[in-house]
Amino acid sequence: MVQVVVGQRWISHSEANLGLGMIQSVEGRRMEVFFPAVGESRHYAIDNAPLSRIEYQPGDRISDMEDNVYQVLQAESLNGLMIYLCEDAAGEEHQLTELQLNCYVQFNAPEKRLLSGQVDDESRYQLRYQTFQHLARLNHSSVQGLLGARVELLPHQLYIAHEVAKRQAPRVLLADEVGLGKTIEAGMIIHQQILTGRAQRVLILVPDSLVHQWLVEMLRRFNLKFALYDAERVAALVEQPIRDLDDDSEVNPFELEQFIIASLDSVLAHQEMQQHLQLASWDLLVVDEAHHLHWTEQQAGADYALVESVAERTKGLLLLTATPEQAGVDSHFARLRLLDPNRYQSLSQFKQELAEASDQRLLIERLLQEEPVASAELEPLLDPDWALELPATVTTTDKQKILDRLIDHYGNGRVMFRNTRKAMTNFPQRELHCYPLPCPEIYRPEDDEPLNIALAGLTPESELASEVWLKRDPRVDWLEQTLQQLSAEKVLVIAHHASTAIALQQHFMRKHALRCSSFHEGLSLVERDRAAAYFADREEGAKVLFCSEIGSEGRNFQFAHHLIFFDIPSNPDLVEQRIGRLDRIGQSQTINIHVPYLTESSQHVLFRWYHEGLGIFERSLSAGYSLYQQFESELLSAMNDLESDLQPLLQRTQQSVQALQEKQEQGRDQLLELNSCRQPAANEIVEAVIEQERSDVLTTYFEQLLEAFGVEYDDHSALSWVLRPSDHMTHSYFPGLKEDGTTVTLDRLKALSRDDIEFLSWEHPMVLESMEILTKSDMGNATVATLSVKGLKPGTLLLETFFTFESIAPKSLQLNRYISSEPVRRLIDSGGKDLSAVVSHAALNQLSQPLKRKVARQVLEQVKAPLSNMVELSQQLIADEIEPLKQQAKDKATTILMAEIERLNYLKQINSAVREDEIVALSEQLKDCLVHIDKAQLQLQGVKLVIAS
Repeated sequence: MVQVVVGQRWISHSEANLGLGMIQSVEGRRMEVFFPAVGESRHYAIDNAPLSRIEYQPGDRISDMEDNVYQVLQAESLNGLMIYLCEDAAGEEHQLTELQLNCYVQFNAPEKRLLSGQVDDESRYQLRYQTFQHLARLNHSSVQGLLGARVELLPHQLYIAHEVAKRQAPRVLLADEVGLGKTIEAGMIIHQQILTGRAQRVLILVPDSLVHQWLVEMLRRFNLKFALYDAERVAALVEQPIRDLDDDSEVNPFELEQFIIASLDSVLAHQEMQQHLQLASWDLLVVDEAHHLHWTEQQAGADYALVESVAERTKGLLLLTATPEQAGVDSHFARLRLLDPNRYQSLSQFKQELAEASDQRLLIERLLQEEPVASAELEPLLDPDWALELPATVTTTDKQKILDRLIDHYGNGRVMFRNTRKAMTNFPQRELHCYPLPCPEIYRPEDDEPLNIALAGLTPESELASEVWLKRDPRVDWLEQTLQQLSAEKVLVIAHHASTAIALQQHFMRKHALRCSSFHEGLSLVERDRAAAYFADREEGAKVLFCSEIGSEGRNFQFAHHLIFFDIPSNPDLVEQRIGRLDRIGQSQTINIHVPYLTESSQHVLFRWYHEGLGIFERSLSAGYSLYQQFESELLSAMNDLESDLQPLLQRTQQSVQALQEKQEQGRDQLLELNSCRQPAANEIVEAVIEQERSDVLTTYFEQLLEAFGVEYDDHSALSWVLRPSDHMTHSYFPGLKEDGTTVTLDRLKALSRDDIEFLSWEHPMVLESMEILTKSDMGNATVATLSVKGLKPGTLLLETFFTFESIAPKSLQLNRYISSEPVRRLIDSGGKDLSAVVSHAALNQLSQPLKRKVARQVLEQVKAPLSNMVELSQQLIADEIEPLKQQAKDKATTILMAEIERLNYLKQINSAVREDEIVALSEQLKDCLVHIDKAQLQLQGVKLVIAS
């Protein structure tokens, strides 16, 4: 037993962060240890104190209280205290007693922890090894960044996200038709850019009406916590004193958060807010509804000018927009000009290029329709060298090669993606049910003139107390009868105002005991999740969900097949938004749209225009809003004058709809559509995601992770758990774990229908951050085990070590794509013989048995000298691996990045849509990668002493 003497230095096994402790007093069988680094004392029983005596050996490096560093030449004990003869960097000798040693020391290096007796359970050691293996697999995955989204695995969305997100600084236009998920595509791109370090500061600018939708989508689907900035918040942040800044220092509130969502309208309305935003630096700018930005050749609108000024100073830019045909050529050019002002300088030249492309479109259509095409017809469209290789008659195989070549040559795929409903399959049908109801007296003044004229009449109940209109509005009685008829169905009811939705929900719950819930902007995100989950529950959940216009933004309920419009939205985009809650990819049945409306009211006029003029209820019409703008004046006039003849307006609207659809079909860019979801590549991406997220592997690993961190967990349902904090947690913080518990699932389908359950994946912050905590801490980096094998002499020592090849570099370089984090393992005997190839890591785990910590510490005291030598031999053995690993990483980086650089250089010669700055950025990236790879070193991550028994 070690003699305990006042002044000795000891280290705590359970609280290594306390630093080097000093024996303060010894009384009987107890001792007091003072830890100067934290200014705290601990009392222990001498016989079973969780401490290890610290005695340095010749060759060790130590430091004194003034941080002077020395190398130990000789160590001896005098009256129980260690005295060290040392040498400083200049070669001068010094004598230090252990009382003079620096207390700010943590023995978290694996070899130091092992030599000082700080060992972990073998299960944690194995978990640490597995964690590095999983990280290596994830870092080299072709779908890194696409695993964590709470979305359906739709090929067209994953294809776009995969193609765009892997670029160093993407500048693209996302122009999918409504309902195909542009927001999800943008979210996946943002998520991947952030996860890989390509973007660290992201700004999203959206219209007022979409602010909350984006906030919800980013958090719920991608676990990205964006800050919502409005004028009030910006003003408060400007006035708020910031710690660590001088009193006269100016604070830019937009620099205080990494991820920000702001209303473009709000920014434009507040000059100071606009100035702060423009002065801040960003890595990625995202603009939704970009087709509403105002631009002409003569003058840019204030909204366009603001976006342009930020886009010029930001490397990455995503524009979400309506289809090009819908918004018009001028508007489309204006958006392309934001993406690449060097390429798109002249509107007239752009129009000329579009006109010249008409022949290409006709030829491409013939290729797609399997019509015979002579190679002579193709020669003008292809580069001469390649065209010479074509046979006189083009075969089916040749056609696919030609299409691929044409996409590279003429396609806008570097700057624009657009998928159409026509190209998609399995979209649901819509069926309209309309119900004319008499306008009640409460909505008419005494002179019998309609009160509800124009837009104010679309929601007349909002002007009255709920106890009045609930009794006398015929829509309420109609709703009661309809819900009774649909009692076996899930029904979504949407009203414009939150107050209307709340009043309806309370009325039906109290009067009819209806199992229902409300969903509106007055609820917190957690409350909305609970309401959505209650509605989604097929057995015990709500039959009816009453939603407000704003509250329903960003939420989809594909499991419901009946939608009720309690009132008529004020513009076509809102009609499509409401139907879009159910009309999504994944909807399995016909969508029944029920629209009650009040006759002799503006509701009646607007309903007829939507239904008979636009035909918007039974089909998606992406140009609805532009047609509304075209006929807005006449429409409002008709809504004010209910006696006017509506038929001429309806006929002109129908003609405009037909003309617009014909124009859109003629102007279809089929090369663009092909490039927006290339097959079979898109399906291969989906398959790669499915393979990476295999639930059995993550299930086993995650349960081991929870046990290692001391998190309590109970089964919730298949592939789902309820996690709770416990009193025996190893860390005070576990990522994403709430005080009252967190429910998680690996089941993607369940997560899609249950917003209140976290969707767990390899890229969920709970998994990634806990893996990082484990690998950056000393958890599991030192252990001791026994081994009983025939032919192995008892007492024989084996040492397993594993290293990772690491370089400190900007995350944006993505060195982990080229430098593998796969553990580099060595197993040696006491003589330094390498047994790694003879006994694998898995085999050693199966053969060895864990050793109790107390026994392990006793053994370690006896084998310190040979063990120290074995650690040194292992490090010498691995040193020969460094240069080959560096060369391997350099070769991989060069191969991958040069292939992309060469491809872009080729495309730039034949396609002006390829940006020069993309090529320059990749070249700089390659140069920086090679520099940082050259600085990489092998880092010891774990040691395991195995003793033959």
